Amino acid sequence: MIHFDDTAGRKKASVVLVPMDDFAHGAPVEVVNYSQRDLPDVVMGRASSQLGNSTDFLNAGHFTHWCMKGFVQTGADFRNKTVGELIDMFNRDVGNNGWVYSRSIFLGLLRNAFLATGLDCSSFIDETGMSIRNRIALDGQQIVVVPDTSPKG
Repeated sequence: MIHFDDTAGRKKASVVLVPMDDFAHGAPVEVVNYSQRDLPDVVMGRASSQLGNSTDFLNAGHFTHWCMKGFVQTGADFRNKTVGELIDMFNRDVGNNGWVYSRSIFLGLLRNAFLATGLDCSSFIDETGMSIRNRIALDGQQIVVVPDTSPKG
């Protein structure tokens, strides 16, 4: 079974191949039928292409939807996240120079979630997008950029 593994304690989720019994842990496995999906070879190719990779998919549902249909299903993915959790998600992504479709969806949803907080986010979000160059922190009623103090050179 190709599995989106977001086990607690990992910095980022990864995609792994595990025996079905290990995945299920003795519980029944629910099979979701997608009435409209790509051909099985295409679906398996997408899933296999992510094996061993750390991934920017938000959850197993996003990964599965992408495998089945080739795009990430969006929605209220950050509805239950606290401001601190949003900041942690953002800060984990700082320094990641890779770019894939799922990351663009993730960052767009994260930007919208920050704007929905009502906090002042102008230090890293403007009308053109969101800067992910530096870490951020909550300072009263605003989210501010944390200056990079790492040695240059």
